[in-house]
Amino acid sequence: MPVPDDFYDSLPKFQLGDAAAKPTPAQQQQLAWELIEATTSGNLPQLLKAVRHRADVDCRYKGCTPLYYAAKNGFTPLVRCLLSYGARVEARNLKRRTALMIAASRGYLDTVLVLLQYGAKPATTDQSEETARHMALRNGHPNVADALQLHVHPNMTRAKCIDVQLQKVLHRQSYA
Repeated sequence: MPVPDDFYDSLPKFQLGDAAAKPTPAQQQQLAWELIEATTSGNLPQLLKAVRHRADVDCRYKGCTPLYYAAKNGFTPLVRCLLSYGARVEARNLKRRTALMIAASRGYLDTVLVLLQYGAKPATTDQSEETARHMALRNGHPNVADALQLHVHPNMTRAKCIDVQLQKVLHRQSYA
């Protein structure tokens, strides 16, 4: 549930270069909740309002950042907004997964492309040693896996991507 407008009126006005005008810890906690709620529901106006009032774009809820929640739900405009306000693209959750990994595992190609544009690293692994590409393939999203492969090897053709995937599958099966 969004907070009433008078909550925002009680916050210090944002002025570029004025580091002293920070929300109190209680206000920061409320802003963090607003940010998490916005990223789980896809509410861009709510996200913008919280960020413009100095919400911490890298705050955590259950170990995940707002960027992770926005990527998890495929809210590409929110992902782009958070990144433009300085959210850490490589922030990890408790399982050491990044926003790129969750977006790839769910097949959100547009979100994956924005994350890559802002410097997400496709070779990063989680606690199970899986990359975003592995997760995309495991969950049936070959188009996302191809985009990740092409980001790492831009001169590779789609046919070559398929050959590489097939070789890896055959290699794993030979040791099974």
